[in-house]
Amino acid sequence: MLLEIPVEPIRPGYPYLVSILYPLDFWEAEQLSDGRLVAHFRATVGGALLFAADSDADGIDRDVVERRIDISLPAAATATFAASRVVFDFVRIAAGDGRVVPGLYDFPVRQAVTRNVE
Repeated sequence: MLLEIPVEPIRPGYPYLVSILYPLDFWEAEQLSDGRLVAHFRATVGGALLFAADSDADGIDRDVVERRIDISLPAAATATFAASRVVFDFVRIAAGDGRVVPGLYDFPVRQAVTRNVE
């Protein structure tokens, strides 16, 4: 099943906040209230790593009341997003065991049409 939700495109060179709200059943089944979360950002699923966000390094925050995960992308990270889209997913790590949280996220990256004007 593909679920499309319109989002503001990521602007390369500017900070960006990704916020994802989850339904209660999914939040509890995936145990998203605790454990370490890691997300890798790439231009394509098999592409080179562009940025890694980690809840242990303050790159991923969660609000357990709202069942929301926030990923802070710094300007230096978005500056490397040269393609028109970026994809990411999550891994939840607890007690040394890591597993992928279901879902693949595909975000648009704003691309300039007019460039190098003198």
